[in-house]
Amino acid sequence: MPLMEKGVEKANLAANVLKNIREESENTLEKISQLAVQMDEQSRLANNVVDSVTQILDMTANTDNVAERTLQTSVSLSHTAMELLRQAKDNSMTAAS
Repeated sequence: MPLMEKGVEKANLAANVLKNIREESENTLEKISQLAVQMDEQSRLANNVVDSVTQILDMTANTDNVAERTLQTSVSLSHTAMELLRQAKDNSMTAAS
């Protein structure tokens, strides 16, 4: 094979290799781009989960506060009821005497 034909053949092989490298590079860039989009979506979803958990924690804290106030009110009403019963008993004993 003449030298010029060998040179042309090697140049064509080199061109094909470079073309394959370019195509694979483009494929890799596309995959990286898709991965970046998916990572952004996952980040957004994770932020939504964090926001939801924060809301749940706030609601739980509020529920705890309401339960504590309800308990305090219940105890206060119980003491008031006991005092009213005692006064009613004292009044009925005084009226009976």
